Amino acid sequence: MNSQHFRKELTNFAENYSNSNKFLFIRYNSAILFNQIQNNLFSNSYSAIINNTKWNKRLKKKHPQVKGHCELQSSNSSDALLMSIFAHPDLPKWKGMGNLLGTGRINNIDFGVKYKLKKSNNKEKKATEFDMVINNCYIFESKLTEKDFTNKNHKEVEKYDYFDNTFYKSFLKQTKRGYENYQIIRNILALQERFNRFVLLCDERRPDLIIRFYETVKCIRDISIRNKCKVITWQQVAFVCRKNLKKFLEQKYGING
Repeated sequence: MNSQHFRKELTNFAENYSNSNKFLFIRYNSAILFNQIQNNLFSNSYSAIINNTKWNKRLKKKHPQVKGHCELQSSNSSDALLMSIFAHPDLPKWKGMGNLLGTGRINNIDFGVKYKLKKSNNKEKKATEFDMVINNCYIFESKLTEKDFTNKNHKEVEKYDYFDNTFYKSFLKQTKRGYENYQIIRNILALQERFNRFVLLCDERRPDLIIRFYETVKCIRDISIRNKCKVITWQQVAFVCRKNLKKFLEQKYGING
């Protein structure tokens, strides 16, 4: 299923979910925007976000296309899905989640983590952002309806420290405009610098994103780094969630665990 068809399917799920709960929203062709952010998040998780100074900053993140609205109001927001699950106050107690993610015991979760990747001149650093970091050493990229992993021009990507040593760059997907799957490249370079594992969280209904991920991972020179990269689907995550959260994911997103 491509991103356009997937958006329509998710919009229908979100609209039915909103109507059944009598939530107010604005309907667009490819998404709905909830009038209140809390209606787009699992209730227990929203309460935890409000009470966490670092987490609640994400609620103010502006929507990139719709002026006067926040990103987490959108039914297509991968951040809203991510935080509905991983901001749940009881999640650290779920042994199955730590086992699935490969993190072991979950002691610390951060969202929207800024990180500066080293450039080859050893002076310049390029700021990037991870959707989530667990235990300060496991990085996660969260995807839902996004079309791809964005492109970046050759010159900028090749400035990164470790780039030539990390990738067989001639095998990376490229166009005349630059390297495809830039977000994956960027996170793999961060993994090479100091992190333990890089996980892509995406829906099993988006095999196109999974293919793009592994097209990039297969270009990594060092097999030990390659083995630290993994895809986990939202369906796998839902399987180890508790009953009420699992029901929310099924009704709002059509995610069956």
